[in-house]
Amino acid sequence: MANQVPNRLLFGLDRLFGIFQADQNKHLLLHFQDIFREFGHTLKARIVFHTLHATIDPRNVEAILHTHFTGKNGHMTRLTCL
Repeated sequence: MANQVPNRLLFGLDRLFGIFQADQNKHLLLHFQDIFREFGHTLKARIVFHTLHATIDPRNVEAILHTHFTGKNGHMTRLTCL
């Protein structure tokens, strides 16, 4: 089960600002590494009306790559690998 990443600001803007700041400072991967270290290998975050699921667990990554899945509107959902 995915751990929920808590937000301090409305709509998860604190998380979004943290990502932008880390990217600007060229520390984006370190930023995500810290988040996974704090909340576990599989997590869920709510940012600006979107629920994001992220994992670094090899079994979950393999399951995602072997699954053809669609979103609520019938379109392929976005898959991003870092």
